[in-house]
Amino acid sequence: MIDLEFYPFEYNSPQTNMKIDEFFLTKSKGFVFRLYGWKPYGVSIGFSQQKEKVCNVSYCEKNKIDIVKRITGGGAVYHKNDITYMISFPLEFYNDKTVLGIYRKNAEILMKIFTSLELNCQFAGKVKRELRREGMKNGIACFLLPSDFEILVNGKKIVGNALRVEKNRVLQHGSIAFDFDYEETAIVLNTQKERLKKRVISLKELLPSLTIQDYQEKCIECLKQFGFPLNFKTNCLPFKD
Repeated sequence: MIDLEFYPFEYNSPQTNMKIDEFFLTKSKGFVFRLYGWKPYGVSIGFSQQKEKVCNVSYCEKNKIDIVKRITGGGAVYHKNDITYMISFPLEFYNDKTVLGIYRKNAEILMKIFTSLELNCQFAGKVKRELRREGMKNGIACFLLPSDFEILVNGKKIVGNALRVEKNRVLQHGSIAFDFDYEETAIVLNTQKERLKKRVISLKELLPSLTIQDYQEKCIECLKQFGFPLNFKTNCLPFKD
């Protein structure tokens, strides 16, 4: 079992966060797990998306909300009071090297963390094509899109994920709904608050006293249970604001 480089939660700008994730996909060699937040708040969009089509650009400009493009696909995410995670590792690490297989294996790690918080979690399973198409009609915000093996709590989405495989390396990152602002997210991503409330649930709604530090400690505990020897990387990210 290789060591896992664990980068504890810290805030960076939207641009720096994406620069760091790209570094771990293209330059890193080991198994990396990172937790981070966004200051100032920002929107990340999938690499094939156009910001004018998925975001309220004028609102973002007026409120100094930066819009950045991810190196992964998926829908738009408003990063306000969320916990973003990133996992990156050599493709050879998992036996099933298909995109679906990688998603499923990573989802098992995330599921372990959520269940350790005593949440009622389920895997949604593989999404049928017609359901995915219907989801695209309902909006292109990440949390409104159905995805394979997404984790549901009380039937609602709690984390949105995106993945990229480049050469012999994998990167998956995602937004965990920690303290979700339904009203402003609806404005920023051109959707409706009621639609988000039907589809999304946040950790703070389920566990009001939970802190980011509490969640991080559960991450560490669960990664150790998977057998990873942890190598803590404090204050040594490749880029800083």
